[in-house]
Amino acid sequence: MCAIVFLAVIFFALTGFASADGGFFHQLEQDIYEPQQKAVILYHDGTEEMHLSVEYDGAADEFAWLVPTPVVPQVEESDSRLFSLMSAFTPAQNSSQMKGRDYLGGLRDAGVDVIDQMTVGAFDITVVRSEDADELRTWLQDRGFAYDDKADSVLGDYIAQGWCFTAMRINPNASVTESLLKQGAINPLRFTFKSDKLVYPLHISSLNPGPSEVLLYVLADKAYEHRTATLEFADSWQGNQVKVLEQFSDVAGQLEKAGGCFLTKLRGTYQPEDMKDLDLVPAGKESLQLWPASLINHQSTTGSHLPLWALVLMLLVAAALAALFLQRALPALFGSPARMLIVLLVLFIAMSGILVPLTLNSRDGNQEAA
Repeated sequence: MCAIVFLAVIFFALTGFASADGGFFHQLEQDIYEPQQKAVILYHDGTEEMHLSVEYDGAADEFAWLVPTPVVPQVEESDSRLFSLMSAFTPAQNSSQMKGRDYLGGLRDAGVDVIDQMTVGAFDITVVRSEDADELRTWLQDRGFAYDDKADSVLGDYIAQGWCFTAMRINPNASVTESLLKQGAINPLRFTFKSDKLVYPLHISSLNPGPSEVLLYVLADKAYEHRTATLEFADSWQGNQVKVLEQFSDVAGQLEKAGGCFLTKLRGTYQPEDMKDLDLVPAGKESLQLWPASLINHQSTTGSHLPLWALVLMLLVAAALAALFLQRALPALFGSPARMLIVLLVLFIAMSGILVPLTLNSRDGNQEAA
């Protein structure tokens, strides 16, 4: 099973141009208006959450959007302000609500399993799965997705992996005009699902003509990269920094409770023939050399060090055991409560001098092994 900070995949099957959502902060043109595909992805403990924002240059009744995911996602409305915040948080440095939900439970429609249907914000959404690319393409064509038989190969690749597809059109009752679509004035969508690794399903976009620029903001327990994308920003965030995103994200709350995360910003431009799914991997030392020095150590040790409470508890137990031994060997040292406290304090400090370096050495060993 593949997955996310589920990373964003945009596919517009009808004529039109997909571009990024609006906002204003520094780097406005580069980060907000230029990328054709743009996502904020949060990943923690096997849950990927992707916020996907787009602009569409075309009539609202021609808008058609297909997003493949490894498993059935939960789809909700997001907030375009999130992308402006991400742009503000990632300056270039040293480098180039769910509505009308109806669970259908496997309704069969023209050879396609309709898993879920809902209206989220301005979008009518249908989540489907199929075992046959030709049947899926026909189903999509009947609903306004202008695919030809060349799509069978790409759709078949996802079907072979057991992926499902989220098909979206603009709700005809929504007050969405061509101008609003072009300006990116409709709220983005949030996809949440379980996954065992970070993947950006870019392959579906190879059905679009021409190159596409992809901009990804990734927040996870490690800094992530991909060999085909430029790492434009990387830094570690403390829990109180992640907390600012909780109004937009459930996974942000999990990262905040875990003590923090890493924020990375990736950008790449891809020709259709180069558009393969991007499996993101933890960034290596060489990639992180341009960023804060502490990031490299944090990157390699995240999840491997003892929490502070565990270290303190270990030191207290060690000091108590040492005191018990000394009380039997040298009872004169424990002639009064004051002496006992002094001995315990000295032992605690001594144990700290021994166990803390051992913990750090073990952490360095894990880093080298990785």
